[in-house]
Amino acid sequence: MKWSRPVLVAYERNNLILLLFAALILSVFFPVKGTLDLSLSLPWVDAQGHYYLRDNWWLTRIGHDALKQGVWLIAFVHLYILIAGYWQEKWRSYRRLCGYILLAMIMSTSLVGLLKSQSEHACPWNIIEMHGQTVTWSKHVIGLGKCFPGGHASAGFSLIALYFGYRHRHPRLAIMWLVLGLLIGGIMSGVQMVRGAHFLSHNLWALWWTWAVDLVIYIIQAHGFHAMPQTEDSTISEISN
Repeated sequence: MKWSRPVLVAYERNNLILLLFAALILSVFFPVKGTLDLSLSLPWVDAQGHYYLRDNWWLTRIGHDALKQGVWLIAFVHLYILIAGYWQEKWRSYRRLCGYILLAMIMSTSLVGLLKSQSEHACPWNIIEMHGQTVTWSKHVIGLGKCFPGGHASAGFSLIALYFGYRHRHPRLAIMWLVLGLLIGGIMSGVQMVRGAHFLSHNLWALWWTWAVDLVIYIIQAHGFHAMPQTEDSTISEISN
């Protein structure tokens, strides 16, 4: 018994090429703690060297907590549909779709969390320093890492899984989820940047990893691993040997 290798369709190949190209762009033009990261972080630092919006109520309660809770509420709705599909006929055809969405959301956020826990890159608010009137970010991050990629942003970007999940069944709805996922993820990224929790590069890589996980699971679900039946010629060859 042989196993057939899945043949990727143009959409899947294009997405893989796009991912590789995006990784190259991020590595070259958006280095961690590069000029762009520091330039976008500097306006949110006060004269004492503190991120003055770090504890802002709207950013912490709405931009951080409420948006994340909204994302998990969407996940919970799909979990309900998945479970309900086992006894309610109207939801039965959505079980595979919801299963993909939940798996992709869990795997993408978990992977980002794992990478973050092993990262040597620190959060901006932990390494900011004042030298007179000059603001700098220390390069010495021993014991101050665990901040890359952006975990909070990955929760928002996890909604991109709904784009892949719905793209065949409800194409217009899928586009809506794609826009919403990028929008919510972008807002959550911005919130963490002005609070000093992350640099731009942290959040862009969170988006990259989220898209990569969603695509890989999408391809695996679409193709699976199918046994290739042996032909008559191959069977005769094996017997003769």
